[in-house]
Amino acid sequence: MDNKVKKIIFSIVWFALIILIWLGIEFAVNKTTQRFEPLKVDKTKRTASLNQPYFDDYFLFRSDINYTTSIANRAIFENKKKRYRIFCLGASTTAGYPYATLPPYDCPASFPNYLRTILQFNSEIPDIEMLNAACNSMNSQTVLSVTRDLVKYNPDVMIIYSAHNEYFGPNEFALSKEANQKFKSTAFSHAFLSLRQTYAYQGLSWIIRKIIGESAVSLQPWAAWAKVNVVSPDDPYNDGILENYEANLRKIVKMARENGVIVILCTPVTNYAFPPFMPVFSHELTDTEQSLWDSLTAKSDEFANDKDFESAYECWNELSHVDSMNANLHYFKGTYASKLGDYQTAVAELRRASDLDGLPFRAKSAAAGICRKVAADEGAILADMERFFSEMYGKGYPEPSLMLDHVHPTAAGYYYMGLFLAKTMAENQLFYGISEWKYPSREKTDQVLDIINFVVDKVEYDFAQRSYVKGLSKFNIALNNYLVNLRQTAFTRAKETGGKIIGDELETEKQKENEGTETK
Repeated sequence: MDNKVKKIIFSIVWFALIILIWLGIEFAVNKTTQRFEPLKVDKTKRTASLNQPYFDDYFLFRSDINYTTSIANRAIFENKKKRYRIFCLGASTTAGYPYATLPPYDCPASFPNYLRTILQFNSEIPDIEMLNAACNSMNSQTVLSVTRDLVKYNPDVMIIYSAHNEYFGPNEFALSKEANQKFKSTAFSHAFLSLRQTYAYQGLSWIIRKIIGESAVSLQPWAAWAKVNVVSPDDPYNDGILENYEANLRKIVKMARENGVIVILCTPVTNYAFPPFMPVFSHELTDTEQSLWDSLTAKSDEFANDKDFESAYECWNELSHVDSMNANLHYFKGTYASKLGDYQTAVAELRRASDLDGLPFRAKSAAAGICRKVAADEGAILADMERFFSEMYGKGYPEPSLMLDHVHPTAAGYYYMGLFLAKTMAENQLFYGISEWKYPSREKTDQVLDIINFVVDKVEYDFAQRSYVKGLSKFNIALNNYLVNLRQTAFTRAKETGGKIIGDELETEKQKENEGTETK
């Protein structure tokens, strides 16, 4: 063996040895610190609590104002014993956004909280351990990753609610859609996350941030991000999104089943009465087409103000010849069809509007069907939330009054989600020996959870004024009007329910905002 070959072998051995030493140190340190575990065990308290840095690792940006997980149901006992352990996985809806993800308000309204409370009204049920392991912006890809890390904690049931973040996931507002598309590769995303969950990566990342500045790798302004991340209906980026969603759900159910865990799959609830974020044209309008579009939309507004919804509908119907792929076209046709009592047309148009939205922050309408199919094929329990909310409304699509924005329920909506899940668990006999189920009212559960109406109103007022939805409202006047109405409704209700103190507080805040607007 010549010296050159010896040197190569020697280099390979040293390299392998360095890697092994590094991996050994990483393993030993992580075993001690639990830095990259979803739950961090406290031996003194004998509990396992959500490890926030673990969830932060799914994001490529850092923001001090961004609290990504719920303020409630964050811990379980280290030793399960005879407790019935329920894990809830998903994104912001499961976390309870915006109520249960804003610590200053201390408002624990979320469907896991309501579900736990409803179950505990039935004294025959064993002690319930509820863990809300959801995180804002998670998509099915990242829920799969969290599931992989959580099944070892021996849950009896996993409740999965996922579908609304399939396009952007936890990297939204930080990456372009082209870069995000790369994260749709299971192998790539899992390998990248494995690398991120190392001290070597975290240390190098910290050094880079200090050198180039935190702002260079932080959250982008919503409006600036939106302009370069529009997804048109014919964009190749649409290919495979639903296929990935279905594949991830199947993997989640199979993984849970292999570990003896029952899975409840929830169909996503979409607020079809919510305006599109970005109504884009399928082609560049000519001057004549633009003039006609502006003229008829203005006429439609006039007819709507006069309650002549039939004429308002016809204005938009005529615009179908200009561009039948514009989301606003179908949104207003659906809105006015609903006001005319033609709910069959309304649901078709509103679903179409949601599917054509240039910023797909809502699950595609086909997602619910995929969820139903996976549950049937893989032996999971189906909680058909979409059907439940639609039947409550009786008009073919989910009850709008129970939705705060495009996908997040109101506090009342979260209660009904918890109620429906409790009934689903009862119907599937997940608890034995219960002769008669008790389903407390929302008022009773709110008393137990100490949820106060005017605090809910304050959250909604703040949401309408400062959320990312507000940051995107400049792209659609209908969206801006929706937020104005939401804000005014929350303000009025807060004065009624909270009395003088809360009313004066919001009035002062409103005056400051008006003064700021006048100054501009």
